Amino acid sequence: MNLPITFELLQHPLAVPMVTLFYTIVHVLPGNLIRLYLFRRYLRFSPQLVIAGLLVLIGIEAVIQIEAVTVFSRRIAFPFLFFIFFYLVAVTRVPIAKQICIIAPLGLLWFGMQTAVFAIEDAYPVFEIPFLLSGLLILASLLVIAPFCLYYGRTVADPLLADDSFDAVWKPLAWLGTLILVLTILLSPFNELRTNTALFVRLSAAIGAFCCIGLALYAMNERLRQRALREQLAHEAEMAEITRQNAVQMEENERVTRIFRAQFTELIEEAEEKLAYEDYAGIEQLMRDAAAQINTSYAPVCANEIVNILIGYWQPVFDRLGARTEYRIEIGTENPIDPLDLTAILGNLLRNAAEAMESLAPGTKRILRLALVHQADLLFLTMDNSFDGTLRYDADGNLLSSKRAHSERGIGLESIRTSLARYDGTMEVTVEDGLFAVDITLTAAMGAHREISSVGSSDQYGKADDIS
Repeated sequence: MNLPITFELLQHPLAVPMVTLFYTIVHVLPGNLIRLYLFRRYLRFSPQLVIAGLLVLIGIEAVIQIEAVTVFSRRIAFPFLFFIFFYLVAVTRVPIAKQICIIAPLGLLWFGMQTAVFAIEDAYPVFEIPFLLSGLLILASLLVIAPFCLYYGRTVADPLLADDSFDAVWKPLAWLGTLILVLTILLSPFNELRTNTALFVRLSAAIGAFCCIGLALYAMNERLRQRALREQLAHEAEMAEITRQNAVQMEENERVTRIFRAQFTELIEEAEEKLAYEDYAGIEQLMRDAAAQINTSYAPVCANEIVNILIGYWQPVFDRLGARTEYRIEIGTENPIDPLDLTAILGNLLRNAAEAMESLAPGTKRILRLALVHQADLLFLTMDNSFDGTLRYDADGNLLSSKRAHSERGIGLESIRTSLARYDGTMEVTVEDGLFAVDITLTAAMGAHREISSVGSSDQYGKADDIS
């Protein structure tokens, strides 16, 4: 570095205002842009509009900084940090306590990094103008901090933002994080005594807070991951059980078919014998007796084995409840989506419908209507079923489970949403004509997932049947 030229440039009348503007932007913008990235899916407005508002606030602060003082002032910066913080809270559709908990580790990391930067600048004053070196060091530190923040967003923030299982934890944890941060700032001797001991106290508090809150978030994230694994195992176990029962039913149908063929051969021989004697009344009685002996087990509703298994599994339950069922199934032998996802979506809807109708009072009319249509690259699924008419939602409009006393979101619908996310799917839950209605649309990717061919089924079943 050519120091004489550098000092000559710093003597320019615009040098100090430009450095103040530079540090004002560096002090606020990078950290808040990272925060916006973490909450990008939960903004109330477009990111461009939110960033424009952020730049306006930074511009106002920069003007005040330049007009009021000759160099960057923390007394002016501190209120604007709060203004910007609450501005971003207002434009984000996430409760403030949850926001504080998720950004606290990154905020404390940023705070510790700036403390170290200030200490370096105090120990090695390369430039005559304060905060110029610290601003440059903050920009250099972004090369390390930004990748870490992106990793933190993928592994910790995103799963916690997508789940509301820890509502009771967010507020106490947020108060703890805020208290530690405030005490670290106010009680740290580094504000007045910029010594290595004071720096150590300040950094120790920031690192300790970071570790405590970070461990709490990691524990919650691990719980979510374990729950997702348990749900996946439950889906696979349910599908295996349904497949086993279907295999047993197919074996029983095959046995009944062999018996019927033998009986049918005897029937033809007996009918031919009665026809030879022109015993028409005997033939008529023979036909009535044969019809009464025919096994009337549940027939497949389409050519797709997975759909037949799921509906065949729940149809006896609906029959036991006295429900009137109507099916419109237009799906081929090949599965448009992964069989596990198809089982999770359709199986959970059928389970929820059965549980909802089972809770109705005896004698109540029970209805189930299901339509499953595969057209081109889209899969449409609608289901209407009777229910008790009680629906409750949380603050974000998510349906709460009646099985959990309307205190938590239902696992079944959450499992469906998890499967839909893999296919850019949407789900809408409404009440129509007194029925609980679910409308699902997703992008089917034929050939991109595992496919199970239908066993023992053919085109003779057709594409749509009604079972009443």
